[in-house]
Amino acid sequence: MATDTVSGAAADTERRASWIPIVAILLAQLLLVLDVTMLKVSIEDIAESLSAASSWVKSAIVAYALSVAALITTGAKLDELFGVRRMFRVGVLVFAASMTAMALSRNVHSMIVAQIVAGAATGALAPALVILVTDNYRGNQRATAMGWLAAAQAMSIVPGILLAGLLATWPGWRYAYGVFILLALGVYALSEKVVAGRGRQRVSIDVIGVLLAAMAVYLIGTGCNNLYDWGAWRASERAPFDLFQISPAPLAIAGGALLVRAFIVWSHHVGEMGGTPLVPPEAFASPRERAALLSMFLVAAIGAAITFVIPLYIEVVQGRSVLYTALALAPFAVAGFAAAALVVRVGAIAAPRRIAAGAFLCVAIGAVLTGATIRNDWNDLLVMLGMAAVGFGEGALGTLLFKLLVTCVAHRAETEVSPLCGSAEYLAVAIGTALSSALIVGVLASGVQREVVENPLVPESLKAHVDLERPSFVSNDRLRAVLARANPSAGQVAEAVRINTEARLDALRACFFALAALAVLALLPAWQLSHAATEPGRARLDP
Repeated sequence: MATDTVSGAAADTERRASWIPIVAILLAQLLLVLDVTMLKVSIEDIAESLSAASSWVKSAIVAYALSVAALITTGAKLDELFGVRRMFRVGVLVFAASMTAMALSRNVHSMIVAQIVAGAATGALAPALVILVTDNYRGNQRATAMGWLAAAQAMSIVPGILLAGLLATWPGWRYAYGVFILLALGVYALSEKVVAGRGRQRVSIDVIGVLLAAMAVYLIGTGCNNLYDWGAWRASERAPFDLFQISPAPLAIAGGALLVRAFIVWSHHVGEMGGTPLVPPEAFASPRERAALLSMFLVAAIGAAITFVIPLYIEVVQGRSVLYTALALAPFAVAGFAAAALVVRVGAIAAPRRIAAGAFLCVAIGAVLTGATIRNDWNDLLVMLGMAAVGFGEGALGTLLFKLLVTCVAHRAETEVSPLCGSAEYLAVAIGTALSSALIVGVLASGVQREVVENPLVPESLKAHVDLERPSFVSNDRLRAVLARANPSAGQVAEAVRINTEARLDALRACFFALAALAVLALLPAWQLSHAATEPGRARLDP
C-alpha cells in the first residue's frame, strides 16, 4: 500500500513537471510580445522622457522588427548547431540584458541599440519555441502543446496590451522593463526543466543565403521607414542622395525585392546541389505555400499598423493615458483572443480558404466601420464593434496561417519553416509600422497645406511657425503653445486648431480605409489556401 502511495506520488510529480517546459515556452512568447507592445502603448511617455519626437520610438519598433526578420532564420541554424536548449537560455539572458539597457536608456540612440539587441535575441528564441515543443512532447501532448503555441502567438497580444498599459501607468515604462527583466530570469530558471533535445550536430550555415536575406530585409525596411522623409518618388531635400532626382527610398525597396527573388533562386540551387539552404525549398514549392506566406505577411502588417497608429493618436494627439490606450485596444485584443481559441478548436474541420476569406472580410468590414465612425471617442459602440471585428479576423488568421504553414511541408521540415514564418511576420511588422506612419503624416501634411495656404484667417506670422512640408502629428494644446509665439488672436488660434483637428482625423480615417483595402486584396492569396493538413503524404497537426 505504501509502495502504491509512493508510486502514485511520483507519477503525480512527473505529471506536474511535464508541464514546466510548455509554461517556460509560453512565458517566453509573452516576453517577446511585451517588449514591442510597451514601445507602442507608451510611445508618448518614452518620447517625452528621452526628449525626442515620437517618430524615434517608431524607428525603434522598426529596428527591432528588422533585426528579428534578418536574423531569425540564422538563429534557427545556430539552435541546431549549439543545441536548442543552450541557445534558448542564452537568448533569454541576452534579452534580459537588452531590457536592462532599455530601462537605463538616456537617449534615443541607446534605445534603438537596445531594441536591435533584443531583436537579435528574439531571432534565437522564436524558432527555438517550436523545436522545444517537438523535443519535449510526444503524441497527443505534442499536438496540444503546438496548438497552444500557435494560439499564444495570436492571443498573447491581450495580456501584452493590458499588462503593458498597467505597468506603464504605474510605476512607469522604465520600471515596467524592470518587470520584464524579472520575467526573463523566471523563464531562465524554468528552462532548467526543459529537455536538452538535440545535441551538437554538424550543421552547415548557408552564408550567402544569410547575407541575401539580411540585405533584403534591411533595404526593404529602410526604404519603407523613410518613404516620407526621403520622398515616395522624387527625392526630397532630406534624402541622403538621389539618382536622377529619384528618391533612394523606392530604390531601396526595389533592390530589396530583387534580393528576395535572388534568395529564393539561391535556396533552390543549394537544395538541388545537395546542400542545406537557409530555408527549405518546400516552403516555396506551390502556390498554396506562397499564398500562406503572403497572407501571413498581410495579417502581420495590418496588425502592426493598427497597434501603432491607435496609441500614436490617443497619446500624442488626444493626450490621454497609457491605460486609456490599453482599454481602447481591448476590443481588438479580446476579440483576437476569442478568435484564436475558436480556430484552435474548429480549424481542423473547416476549409482554411473559407476561414481565411471570412477572416479577411471581417478585418475589412471592421476597418471600414472604424474609419467611418471614429470621432475622437473610442468608447463609441460602433468604433468598439469595428475594432472587435478587426481583432477577430486578425486572431483567426494568425492562428490558422501559422498552423497551416508548419503542416504544409513534411514533418521533418516544420521546425525550419517556423523561422521563415517569423521572418515574414517581423518584416511585415516593420513595413506595416513604417507605411502607416508615412501614410498618416502624408495625409496630415496634405490636409494642412491645403487648408493653411489658402485660408485668409491664418496670417503669415502663424504660417511661419508651422512646417508646412512636414507638419507634426501633435495635440491641440501643443499646437496652441507653438502658435502663442506669434501672438495670434483667439479667432486665428481657433481656426488653426480646427484645421489641425480635421486633418488628423482625416489621416486616421485614411489609414483605416487603406487597411480595409489591403484586407480585400488579401482575399486573392487567401482563396489559394487548401486543407493541406489532410492531404496524402503530409503531416497532420491537430490541437
